[in-house]
Amino acid sequence: MANVIDILSIFLLIQGSRAFSVASRVDSNFITQGADAFPGQYPYQVLILHGVPPIVKDIPLCGGSIINNQWILTSGYCVTSIPKIGRAIVKVGKHELRKDSEFVQTSEVLLRIIHKEYGGFFNSIKSHDIGLLKLKTRLRTNNRVHPVKLPKNKNDAKGIGILSGWGSVSKKIIINLPDVLQFAKIPIIKQSNCEDALRVVAPIESISDIQFCSGPLDGRISACIGDSGDPLVQKINGSTVQIGIASWAPYPCGGTGSPTVYTLVSAFVDWINEKIEEN
Repeated sequence: MANVIDILSIFLLIQGSRAFSVASRVDSNFITQGADAFPGQYPYQVLILHGVPPIVKDIPLCGGSIINNQWILTSGYCVTSIPKIGRAIVKVGKHELRKDSEFVQTSEVLLRIIHKEYGGFFNSIKSHDIGLLKLKTRLRTNNRVHPVKLPKNKNDAKGIGILSGWGSVSKKIIINLPDVLQFAKIPIIKQSNCEDALRVVAPIESISDIQFCSGPLDGRISACIGDSGDPLVQKINGSTVQIGIASWAPYPCGGTGSPTVYTLVSAFVDWINEKIEEN
């Protein structure tokens, strides 16, 4: 490309697209074979963007969730992938990826926090992949913008979860971002089954007890490019509770035998509350 604007745009797009990386494999973050959500179906869903106004427009990087009117929960990868130059913003109340409705609220990011034990590129299994964003402007809650609940106790994840996000919907190398928010109901699989699968599709022997995996392993549904930081939730006692943060998956996404790996939110509730109280 011939100019700085194009080069910066490509750089930011690559940054926003690379959500997971496993040693020699390139990973990614998006929902393959999900379904279109209806407007307002997941009012806690967040889109995180970065831009260098007026040179480079705001480009989607990853996802997150509203946990109160000034704080966003996301992945450590997402926080560390936001470039130092320019600005980071979040959009909530959003449905269509490429345009905003009157329900969308936008706020700049005031503060970025990652877990001190998240090692980034050198952390091959991406343990402690969790981060927080404090917003400059408090969100106005309504039926399109509403926090998700956090777990009360450290529990193992099991059963069926709902994943939502705007990540790529392609199972091929070429990225294909959806027009509207996607969601999928996915089974949580045993850690031993996940590790057996990862030994085949990625150079990973095991994951930690603060991570868990979803299937199915038949190549239908996966998180991938653009979904890092997206929430995995369950209905618990009538409330929507976030049990996981989308962390990584082998790429190309949605391949047979490829699980998606999540950060176990219940293992970090004390850390989340501590960081919010401190800041």
